[in-house]
Amino acid sequence: MAETLLNVYTEVYTILWENVSATSSTFALTTSVIPLINKIQGMICNGRVSDELTDKDITCSYLPFLYKQFFIQNVVPQKLTTSSVVGGTTLYFACASYATSGYLFIQWNLIRYTGKDVSNTFVTGVTGIELVYDANAIVQQAWALPTSATFPMDLWYLNQSIKVEYIDFRNDIDLPMYFSIIQDNNGTGQKFIIINGYRDTKDQFRLDYRNAPTAMTVDASICTLPDNWGTLVIAPIVAGKLLGRDWFDMIKGQQVLSEWYTNLRNMYAKYTEQKKKFKQRIKTRAFDNYYSGVSPNQNIYYRAS
Repeated sequence: MAETLLNVYTEVYTILWENVSATSSTFALTTSVIPLINKIQGMICNGRVSDELTDKDITCSYLPFLYKQFFIQNVVPQKLTTSSVVGGTTLYFACASYATSGYLFIQWNLIRYTGKDVSNTFVTGVTGIELVYDANAIVQQAWALPTSATFPMDLWYLNQSIKVEYIDFRNDIDLPMYFSIIQDNNGTGQKFIIINGYRDTKDQFRLDYRNAPTAMTVDASICTLPDNWGTLVIAPIVAGKLLGRDWFDMIKGQQVLSEWYTNLRNMYAKYTEQKKKFKQRIKTRAFDNYYSGVSPNQNIYYRAS
């Protein structure tokens, strides 16, 4: 079970021989300890922590507890039946299979809508139409990603166990299927996944993505590191850095860091070994050949979830 911010900073003060409730504490909780806890947590989750004792980075390329999954059931793209109007609040197309509300993707623009007509012939509450989209323009469903989703991202076409390529939409595209990530320009920073080239309503996809660590702000906030790694790794590293930075006790700080950087290396080694165990070699058809009707075997590596 993951620990809380309270567990982590209590351990920090225990290592420092300080009373967290004392108003005269040398190390201020809200302005010194908690910000450093979150900073160290972020560095650990990013897989690179600088060891100032050896002047080398402690690294790890894969931490499985950060990876999540997002499943998508295909919505077959439709075409506008009537041209749009700039600033209009409706868009006409066969929308029965589309989400009740959400976002559409038309000619590289995100369009929000809030409802559908009972006849499923148009969507309502539309905002964001800044151009005229002619009849027969392709209308795709855009799927909002979790706000914590970051790269790396792997999209799997589950019907054929094929990995779909990520393409920056600004690049030239010459693939039968690909996905892109775009960001809403309304100031929210919400990211959306757009999948191009799927074929029918039976198509299903799974997005494997890296989950960004969540900053801990209140006592009950959950540490991103699982099990008791918060108190075993984050807390002592924070304590060691505070000793050297705020108390100028470099010798004691280095002693603490020397001992507990070993714990970080052990944690990284544990998950690196797990990655080796879960990584398996499989054979599947080359993606381009799948569409051309040819099916030679191609070796790829699949990371088990």
